[in-house]
Parts: sequence; structure tokens; C-alpha cells
Amino acid sequence: MTPIGQTATATSPFGDWDTGPGFASDGAQINLPDAGTTNAPLSAYFSLTGGSVGAPTQRTPNALVPSPVIFGSLPAGINPTAPAQSEPWRTLLFCPYPAGDATHPGFTSPPDYLVLDNFWMPVVEPYAISGTMTTTGKINLNDQIAPFTYLHRSTGLHALLNDLRIPAIPTSMAAKYKTAGSPITSIWKTVDENATIAQIENRFSTGDAYLCEGEICSVPIVPLGTASTSVVATKTALDSFWNGSSGGGRLTGDNLRELPYAQLYGRLTTRSNSYTVHVRVQVLKKLTGDPNQNVWNEGVDLVLGDWRGSYEIERYLDPAATAPASGQPLGPYKFRIVSSRRFAP
Repeated sequence: MTPIGQTATATSPFGDWDTGPGFASDGAQINLPDAGTTNAPLSAYFSLTGGSVGAPTQRTPNALVPSPVIFGSLPAGINPTAPAQSEPWRTLLFCPYPAGDATHPGFTSPPDYLVLDNFWMPVVEPYAISGTMTTTGKINLNDQIAPFTYLHRSTGLHALLNDLRIPAIPTSMAAKYKTAGSPITSIWKTVDENATIAQIENRFSTGDAYLCEGEICSVPIVPLGTASTSVVATKTALDSFWNGSSGGGRLTGDNLRELPYAQLYGRLTTRSNSYTVHVRVQVLKKLTGDPNQNVWNEGVDLVLGDWRGSYEIERYLDPAATAPASGQPLGPYKFRIVSSRRFAP
């Protein structure tokens, strides 16, 4: 079966078609929230067609709508004032390897993914972690510590990528991935965490940093087994993987290509405003007979008290404040101490 989008690609440079859920055809669709149902795992998505239409869903909020990246299937080429100038098969671009070729208009400046900066996605699972515009529960995409660039805080990025899967439908499945009863291999690819983090950190090699979390949409996420000898060579290999004549993901629709980015976006930040501050406070006393009262003598002068611990501090948007005027930044912000802990070894 040849998807409609593949035919469109022959007549349009964009070819932004979606992979339909279950047996539904591929084509010009608007992306849906995760609509898995209470049916058995193997039929949770196929229940959207056939006799099980309307089965109850069992998805939590962040699974239904993981982030505004699901807007990536909205048409972006429609010109209502001059319909003849509309561009068919073009949607917003939120991934580095679109179903069309590299001339996709979403790459031009300003790139489409900057639209995402208009939306704030809180972390609400397992509870409302990042309310009132705090970044608690999010991982900073800028994992280097300036100016100590030899330090990397990539543990959080590894945690995000560890359970992430990349949907990739190869051309070899064209005749059976929409056919009932056809045995197929899994389309869900494990992420090569080290190669993907190398792609993320490549931004820092020029002294640059990420300014908004939407920029993750410009970073290749590397399926396990496709990494090459360098960051540049890996990008070339991924271009062949996604859009080559026999690529491992060429039949993957725009919605599935952007799905990993949809799942990552809401968990990332580039502007942390929640911090853990470690402190050590001492009450010191000089010996009264010492003529140099402004010089501390270790082991001689007295330490009257010592407190070691940490404070978790948040900057948050005041929910009681009036909305800012049009064109003005959000505010005012307030600060609060969420928790304090004493370290007593």
C-alpha cells in the first residue's frame, strides 16, 4: 500500500502527510492526542477503527497532550486571501527530518519551532510539579555549566532519552503495515543516548547555547544502530535513514516523526528558575586578646555554631497579579523556599 503522502511528494516539495492510527489511511490529517483505549495493548489503537470505535480511553493528561508539538500537523501553507497561492501538503515543521526534502519552508528563518515558545507546558504527572511558571520537574537543555564548560549535567538528559522510543516505518513494510494479520516487526526504535546527547552538546562547541526549549526540534534524535563516527557523519546517516530510497523510516508520517519531540518538549527548559542552594554557615568569635581582630586564625579562634544544609528555591509567577499589558513581559514574579534540609554528618 502506498500512502497518499508519498504520491503528494512527487508533485509537492513538502509532502507533510500523517500516519493514520490503526487501519486508518495515511494522508492529510490533523494530528490527534494519544487516543489509546482500554482495550488490550495490541488493539488499543486499532480500536479507533472497526467495531470498537468509541472504546474508553485510559490516558493521563500529559499522555493525551504531551506538548504543543502536536500542532505540527496543522496546515501552514493556506493563503485565504489568495487561495491559488496556497501550498498543498505543507504543515508546521517540528523535526529536523521532514517527510519532504530539506527545502521545507519550516527550516527558513524564523523557523517554525519558535511558535512553540508561545506555549507553556507544565509537568502535571505524577502531580502538579511545575505550577505558576516554575521549571521544577524539567530538565535544562543547556547541560553545560558556564564558565566551567568541562562540567556536564547530562544525567537528566539520559533519563529523558532512556524510555523514549522513535517510531520508524521502513519501506519494506509498505505492503503490510496497514494489513490485518500481517506479522510485522516493531517500528519503535531505542534511542542511542550518547549519540543524541553529542548532537545536543554540539551547540556548545561554538560558544552558543539554547535560548528556548523549542530548539530541541532542530536536534537529531539518533536511533540505536544509526550513529556514525562523528556528529556531522551521523546527521548524514540519519538523512539517508529517514528519506533514502531504502531508508529505515521513509514511510513514517509527519506526526510520528515529530512524536519524540512532542514527548520531550514539555519536559525541557532552557531558563531554570528553580534551584537547590547548598550553604554552610558558621558563627565565629575572635579571641579578645588578639590584637589582629580582622584576621582569622584557624584552630585558635572559636567556632560558636555551624549549620550545613540546602534550600530549594523557586521563582514563580504571582497568580494573584493582574495580567500584564499587551507586549509586556509576564510578571511580577515572587520567590519562595519550597524546602530546607540540614546536613548533619
